[in-house]
Amino acid sequence: MLSPCIFWNTNSQLKNCEYRTLAEFPKAKNAIEFIVGYTKYFNDHYGLRIQLVDWNARIRKSLFHASTKPNQVIIGKNNWLFYTSENDGVLNCITRKNHLTASDLKQFIKTIYFTDSILNARGIKYLKVVWPNKSSVYPELLPTRVKWLKNQELSKREQILEAKKSTEPQLPFLDLTPFFLAHKNDTPLYLRTDTHWNTWGAFLAYQELFKSLDLIPFPIEQFTKNHIAYVEGDLFRNAGLCNTKSAETIDYEIKYKKPTNITLENSEINASKCYVNHDIQDGKTIVVFRDSYSTFLEHFVTLHFKEAYFVNGYYRQEVIDLVKPDYVVDAKVERYF
Repeated sequence: MLSPCIFWNTNSQLKNCEYRTLAEFPKAKNAIEFIVGYTKYFNDHYGLRIQLVDWNARIRKSLFHASTKPNQVIIGKNNWLFYTSENDGVLNCITRKNHLTASDLKQFIKTIYFTDSILNARGIKYLKVVWPNKSSVYPELLPTRVKWLKNQELSKREQILEAKKSTEPQLPFLDLTPFFLAHKNDTPLYLRTDTHWNTWGAFLAYQELFKSLDLIPFPIEQFTKNHIAYVEGDLFRNAGLCNTKSAETIDYEIKYKKPTNITLENSEINASKCYVNHDIQDGKTIVVFRDSYSTFLEHFVTLHFKEAYFVNGYYRQEVIDLVKPDYVVDAKVERYF
């Protein structure tokens, strides 16, 4: 009973692996508020707490091949970690429960065509893009119990891809999944302990994206490519494993060989970044409606445009009206698109 007090200061030796801010010491105005606040503080800071959380994570992983948050992170084969949060829709992608009805599919495709027609009338090139979930590229690494949850329907992404192949060849839609599946055995494209692709996966995405926009990407020969050891990812921390040694995952540092003068400027658009390439005179402008995956693409895309806007969230017409770009890319990872 005394151990939480005796070992009160030992928590500082380990990192807090929880995705939340621990309760602070209360600054209450009365006794009741202080008692409530101190209870929360004590529950977050008692002696050996972080050690116990760490031991729990280690035991679950070693004995049961499971994470402390199985509703968010699962441990697959070869210690690959996969994001499985139901709140973000990724599990529905894996199990194909996000299958669209015929009417919903028709409406989704109609919306893409409608946006394209508006932008095309202004001379703007438009492309709807889906970045594949990690689990869609490496389904063989998922635990068997998860594979059993799949139904026989096509997922939303697969439905739209099938429609483009069969009845909608002009649909301005890019799904990188087939391309990634064809190249995943050459070298890993995603980070083993993270939700995202690695830099090489992002580079291949940049190549395919530009080809779909009828642009010419720079070949790998114009970049330096160095292997780096990427040890800890967001899923590793979210699984409570940040104080354990992670299996090394393959990543690269890919840098353009020529010196560049690209600056990040203030943007009048909320939740956005605006890059200006001062090496380009009278160049074109691109707007990318983005999520966290697109962060890995910024280094490559900004090499080609005078101005490049990366705007968080979904397509917003007011952004187009303000920026008046030449290209618009509405890109989301599979679970969000």
